[in-house]
Amino acid sequence: MNNIENAILKPKADARLVLVLYKAKGDSLDHKLTLDLVQHLQLKYGREYIEVVQTNSEFSRGPALQLGAEHCSPEALLFFIDVDIIFTAASLERVRLNTLRGSQVYFPIVFSQYDPQPVCLPGSPHCVCQDSECILKEGDVSDDAGYWRQFGFGIAAMYRSDYHKVGGFDLSIRGWENNFVVFRAVDPGMTHIFHTIQCSESLESSQLTMCVNSKAQSYASTSLLASQIYSNPDILHRLEGHGQSDES
Repeated sequence: MNNIENAILKPKADARLVLVLYKAKGDSLDHKLTLDLVQHLQLKYGREYIEVVQTNSEFSRGPALQLGAEHCSPEALLFFIDVDIIFTAASLERVRLNTLRGSQVYFPIVFSQYDPQPVCLPGSPHCVCQDSECILKEGDVSDDAGYWRQFGFGIAAMYRSDYHKVGGFDLSIRGWENNFVVFRAVDPGMTHIFHTIQCSESLESSQLTMCVNSKAQSYASTSLLASQIYSNPDILHRLEGHGQSDES
């Protein structure tokens, strides 16, 4: 919400947030705090900038995005984004430039932060300390701070009229129809903020594999991990003298 305030509310940008809010069992306090924060901003900047859509159904991303889309005008330019993505005003302008009604949809490639714990070593230029916690600097798109999420297609922009032409979000993932161009480009102002990834064992096998792989990729860069291994003799020489044969 700080990001929304800085990028949209303070400059009174030509944009509106539709927040789809699920109320899970046992999170009544979080739900109330979220509503309190949104209502504070609505009173401060005007209710026309933020609309809250509440639902008690079981969370599912596709239906959630579809529910939010239905609360926008027929000619609206939709920008589907998750709460763990921050963006700049320049990112919103690129959304407008790269989305063409009737012909092109835009899937920005976002920069995904690594886990701050292995990155934020003493003297690291990539981190700042806030309230005794070290976090990665916003806007740092260096190789040690994160990676470009080439495989991610969850963040998307399209006009609502085109959204309906392709049938909305289809949970069977049937692809894009009507000869739309899918435009992809890295956006240096759009960052996936690191958060702990929990991979439920109840996930379908392929989904669980993707989740585990994504969790591993988000840990740290190959160069950083290699430098830590080479600087640690105990790890580097851990196999020496432990049963290796003369032929090995």
